[in-house]
Amino acid sequence: MKTDTHPHKILIVANRLPVSISKRKEEIRIQKSPGGLAASLRTLEKKRDVLFVGWPGYWPADKKERKDIENILVKRHRSYPIFIEPTEVSKYYYGFANRTLWPLFHYFSTYSDYDQTEWAAYQRVNKKFLQKIIALAGPEDIIWIHDYHLMLLPSLIRKSLRRSAVGFFLHIPFPSSEIFRTLPWRQMKKSREEAWH
Repeated sequence: MKTDTHPHKILIVANRLPVSISKRKEEIRIQKSPGGLAASLRTLEKKRDVLFVGWPGYWPADKKERKDIENILVKRHRSYPIFIEPTEVSKYYYGFANRTLWPLFHYFSTYSDYDQTEWAAYQRVNKKFLQKIIALAGPEDIIWIHDYHLMLLPSLIRKSLRRSAVGFFLHIPFPSSEIFRTLPWRQMKKSREEAWH
């Protein structure tokens, strides 16, 4: 008897969902997310076996609004939002991802900012993504992670979901070892709790 070897579903994980949430005059609006990655992900939006995990670009006003947004995104767009607090967006996204990793990986190391609080926010947000993926992924699923915003995530997933296939695609150049070693948090810690420290 032949068995089906195809995965049950594919989880595409990126900093941004293919759609974004905004609010105008108390009305929640859904629009296409900016950026090349989000645009390319939208081509997969109608596939039944593909789910999206990412930030919708919005922080809900309360628990009811959060639940309403989740329901709309899941039902209409197969998208599972990670809600990132505004202070975390500042430190994780604009801070560590874009003021530390982006310039460093493009060989502009003199412009890289090494801030411990931004590194801590980067770790926290990667762990938020982990919790959502643990809730969604089965052992036969493929988890495809995108870009430098989520570089800790593959290792974190591997510790929790040992049988799932995990892929990572970096959309910017990875620097030489001489450049990468200037990052204070480049090494993996031996403890179970932390990665990349």
